[in-house]
Amino acid sequence: MKKISAIDIGSNSIKQRIYSLDEETSDLNEDKTLRKRIPVRLGKDIYSSKSKIFSDSTINKLGEILSSFEKTIHEQGIKSNRACATAAFRKASNKKQTIDRLKDYSSIDIEIISGIEEIQMVGGLKHPSMESAENFILADVGGGSTDILVKHQNKIIDCATYPIGSVSLNQIKIKKKTWKKMYAWLDKFNKMGIEKVIGVGGGIRGLLGRYKKMSATHDEFELLRRDIIEMDKDERKAFFKIPTDRAELIHHSAYIYSNILRQTGINKISAIPWGLTEAIAYSQVNDDYS
Repeated sequence: MKKISAIDIGSNSIKQRIYSLDEETSDLNEDKTLRKRIPVRLGKDIYSSKSKIFSDSTINKLGEILSSFEKTIHEQGIKSNRACATAAFRKASNKKQTIDRLKDYSSIDIEIISGIEEIQMVGGLKHPSMESAENFILADVGGGSTDILVKHQNKIIDCATYPIGSVSLNQIKIKKKTWKKMYAWLDKFNKMGIEKVIGVGGGIRGLLGRYKKMSATHDEFELLRRDIIEMDKDERKAFFKIPTDRAELIHHSAYIYSNILRQTGINKISAIPWGLTEAIAYSQVNDDYS
């Protein structure tokens, strides 16, 4: 049975998932014993300084992580692997030098993808919560960007990306014109009967984990957001039962999702149980990555 490795190099954490491909159905089954998620917070280097440079220590740490991921690839006899880097790498002024240096640690090729590519990859996957809704906004609030896709009457009609994320919000003050640009884009869909916002990633799953159905009304979500503003990271960690690095950022994710709900007037938000890592894996089912 063919095995696939998918690596997501995000602004907050680095993830690797290992899957087995059912060649009859083209379904992927994850080996959760091999699941890895390591909080590195690449975005901290990028958003905390004007130079937007990955530090030597960050590059060394990332190199060691990729080396361990490659070891798993070899041990599992995996022939297909794809590694995608997102917002932090897009912003880094030394991205090329960093990728060159990482070659000293592993032979894993790093592909820097745009925010549009990211949300289109996720939006192309199938899930009941998406298939049952003709009109929805798919929003991926990551560490360094918010990527949004709009589906209307079962067709993708538009998508956009904005440099607003939980890590960047934690490090800097996002300019008002950046928020206004996102709001103006969202305003285009106010009267189109969009039924709900579907969130992507660990941030929204952590937030909606308080609700058994992984969904909430706008009012419920806003009450939750206000409750956690006054909590410190340890209280948020215990409240949501999430890792420390997510507890440090989850209130920022909530703020971004709340603004999307408010601007669009949508009354429901839900989460899907997969995201970019799964999309990276499924992209390899195609011949391009065989």
